[in-house]
Formats: sequence, C-alpha cells, structure tokens
Amino acid sequence: WEKVTEALAATAPWWRPGTAQGYHAVTFGFLVGEVVRRVSGLSLGEFLRAEVTGPLGADVHVGTPESEHGRCADLAPPVSAAGGAGAARSTFGDAPKPPVGGLDDHPMAPVTLALHYVPLGDVNSAAYRSAELPAANGHATARGLAAVYAELACGRLLSPGALERLRTRQSEEDEPDLVLGAATPLAESWPWGLGYMLNQYGQAGPNPRAFGHGGMGGSYAFADPENRVSYAYTMNRMGAGTSGEDLRSVHLVGALYRALRERDAVPEQG
Repeated sequence: WEKVTEALAATAPWWRPGTAQGYHAVTFGFLVGEVVRRVSGLSLGEFLRAEVTGPLGADVHVGTPESEHGRCADLAPPVSAAGGAGAARSTFGDAPKPPVGGLDDHPMAPVTLALHYVPLGDVNSAAYRSAELPAANGHATARGLAAVYAELACGRLLSPGALERLRTRQSEEDEPDLVLGAATPLAESWPWGLGYMLNQYGQAGPNPRAFGHGGMGGSYAFADPENRVSYAYTMNRMGAGTSGEDLRSVHLVGALYRALRERDAVPEQG
C-alpha cells in the first residue's frame, strides 16, 4: 500500500490539471483509499465494513476475510469465438496508443494494469482475495452490491447535496479520455461523475441521471434515485470486454425496466 501511494504522490501530472481527463483504473482505489486512511485511521476495506456494509449486512468486501474465501467463485476466462476458454488478456492490448502513452507505457504501469494482466490463477488465490486493492478486487454478491446501491438510490447513505455532486459531469462533452483513447467502445468521451460512470449511453436503463460502474468481464451495478431502483450483476464467467461491451447485463437491465413499466401499467385491485 505505502509503495503505491508514495509512488502516486511523487508522480507529476500527465497534463495540466483541469484541462483533460483520463481513466485511473486501479490507481483510483489507492488515491481514494489513502484519503480515507488519513481521515479515519482505517484502511478503505475496514472503513467500508465499519460504516457501510457491516451495518447493512451487505455481502461486499474489499480485503475478503479468509473465513469467506470458500464462498468465492473462481473467475473463469472468456470463451473465445472458437468455443474454447481463452487466456485472460487486457481489453487495451490491441488498441491504438492513446495520446499520453496510456496504461502500459508509464512507470506506474505495473499498478495501473494489475487488474487487466494478472493471470486468472492469481486472482483466484487466497493472497489476492485477502489483499485490499479497492479499485480491482472487491468481492461481492449481486444482492450485497445492490443493497449498497439501494442506500444511494433511496437517499440514505449521502446527503442530497453530496448525491448531486457525485453525479455531476466532470468533463466537457466529447472531451477525449487521454488514457483509454480509442481502447474500448464509447471510451473516448465517457461522461464521468465523481467516481461513477454517468448513464449517457443507457447501460443503466432509461434514466439519464442514473449512475454506477462496470467492470472487466461484464459486471455492472448502478443506482437510479428518481425511480428508487438499485441493480447489480456479478458473474464469474468473464465476458470478452467491459460492461459496455457485454450484453448480458444490458439485456437484464432492459428486462428490469420492462417489468417496472408493466407493473405500473396495471391498476391496483381492491
């Protein structure tokens, strides 16, 4: 932890602050986690358990206790077009080089790419499950993750002002992501809030004000405060890309909102 946060603190900005944006991938968890540690004296995983998931009884861990390892499903690599299980590789591996050199051309690359290049055998190990890598190795059930997002959707976890700030767009429209570049579909101009993906492209249903985050392999979760909906999809069979490229969650979200529309269209019986 200290090695990474010290390296981040010593790293000069890749561009003039406030003039561009770039996806932090794994490093975001260390940046936020270190702020939490300095304010609270707790690691991010400890703070999460004490203040959020513990009181909720939500099955979400950053730094999964050894007692829970037997409940963890092993991640399985994507099935290739030929029908076999292919080796895990980075979504970014074959992409054009982004303007600042990107995820694999920088001294911080070993940290930034931890999630994308680590062999699947390692992510299924006890050491990986127990480690606290907040942006890379959260372990959760879909119900647990949805329970946390429900607190956001129903206004119980944050104040109304904080909720508005976190889903306020932080970049200009069509402002390119200088780290992802053209690496993934829509990545060049993805609308980011404060730590969350905003729902401009509809992965989180019809409400443009919904917010959440997707993950490598297809996992996805979001909150929709206007409709008081929370949603989470987790899987162990990884898709070939991120949530934006994996249609399993997209179809489930579509079915969810169709069901809500049908429910609201049926009058209550006396």
